[in-house]
Amino acid sequence: MPDYTPKFKIKTTFPLKSYELFEQRRWYKQKTSELFRLAGNNYIDLWYQVPFYGKVNREGVLLVPREDKISFSSSYNLSVFDFVLDAFKEFITFLERATSQGRTGLKRLLNNFSISESFFSSKGVYLEYSMAFMNSFNEYVISQNIKILNLEKYICEFIKFLTSSRSYFSFYSLYAGRFININATGLAFEFDLKNHDDDSLKNMYFQHPEFKKYVQTAANFGFRVNKNAPWMLVADLQSVPMTRGHKIRRAGKIINSPAYPLRKSIPDLETLFISHYDNAMIETFFLLREIILEGYNDLYQRMRFFVDHGHPIASIDFTFQNISDIEITRTPIKTLYMENLANRLDSERDKPKPFVDLLEKILFHEFQTKTDRRYKHLENSLINEKTLIILAL
Repeated sequence: MPDYTPKFKIKTTFPLKSYELFEQRRWYKQKTSELFRLAGNNYIDLWYQVPFYGKVNREGVLLVPREDKISFSSSYNLSVFDFVLDAFKEFITFLERATSQGRTGLKRLLNNFSISESFFSSKGVYLEYSMAFMNSFNEYVISQNIKILNLEKYICEFIKFLTSSRSYFSFYSLYAGRFININATGLAFEFDLKNHDDDSLKNMYFQHPEFKKYVQTAANFGFRVNKNAPWMLVADLQSVPMTRGHKIRRAGKIINSPAYPLRKSIPDLETLFISHYDNAMIETFFLLREIILEGYNDLYQRMRFFVDHGHPIASIDFTFQNISDIEITRTPIKTLYMENLANRLDSERDKPKPFVDLLEKILFHEFQTKTDRRYKHLENSLINEKTLIILAL
């Protein structure tokens, strides 16, 4: 029997609707490719070409930005990496000067150069999601009267609960997917809040008389325009302004400006990935351990103990002749107390092995149920990264 992934999923209630959607998307891809080609091909396609941009290093290892490396500008409502902020300020200064001299009308198109969306904490979003999931699990345990007396049993029941669904739970999987978009990388920002899936909203950008100027000016400061959301700019880490620097005019003179990362003592991409990012798998492990312990403690506060009402025992005499000779008794009722993790030694409570094993089972479940082929290549690094977790501990 033929097998393929992903399975077909689109469903419509109108005749030929699927065909219409396909044709509209094909037309969008074709026409925008032509438009960007006329503007120097300075775009980034996060849907079809580089979905992991800003999330992986050159070896394909998933990375998470360090939040202490994020800088905030209250003037522009912008949160990005420090060197990206420098590039943005020079980009906007250039456009502001051109606006004051009547050489461009891009200010109105770009929301008066004010930012509507930029960096957000992927860990914060994940913790909110995962704690809601843990609360659902705890509610399930209580409603089903599942007797959990220690952390080991809690983990065992949790993996049963998770694998009975098609839900994703690990930070690793959610961060790699569309649940966490590129704004979480510290490399991107949006001038407007619009639906990326609604192509009709993008016409005002592509049909603007200065679209080419917008694309090329962004390139001069190390930014690419998001092909599927033209109101978004993404720092191009391999562009000339980000790697070798560029020429700028100051006080009527042309001077050489050093590469933006270099101004922050970042000489190359390898240094950037070391100084500004953490390994996503290691972060996933620590987040998982934190969430499981928090979930267990929440259940402990709500339950503390379970009542075992015993079970019936049939006693049959050796002279048994009919059913009325069977004596039915019941084992005594017992109160079973949950273990208070506060009584465990820290070294015992935080042993990594149970959580490493749990993470391995979760990832196995998630990669088995994933239907998006873009994530399949990440599966190859899981064994090596499990070893990395153990070494990091």
